[in-house]
Amino acid sequence: MKNQINHRIKTIIAAQSQIPIENIHDNSKFHANLGFDSLDVVNLISAINMEFSLNLMENDIIHLETVAELVDCVEQKIENKSA
Repeated sequence: MKNQINHRIKTIIAAQSQIPIENIHDNSKFHANLGFDSLDVVNLISAINMEFSLNLMENDIIHLETVAELVDCVEQKIENKSA
């Protein structure tokens, strides 16, 4: 399941950032490597919420720096939702 979440999140990031998916890595940092600003993060949250039927808030991910950390967060939210 984690691989599917990882791929779906990278697909969302690629669509929003115009960065090819093959250049988005688990250790890619949103600000330093992907060039995300605060508006990009808000748009990312919205897209993830739609994709995974979640209700993530900015506070849920504001402390996350990498794609892998975001994947872990989304995976945990999905598991909590289905529990």
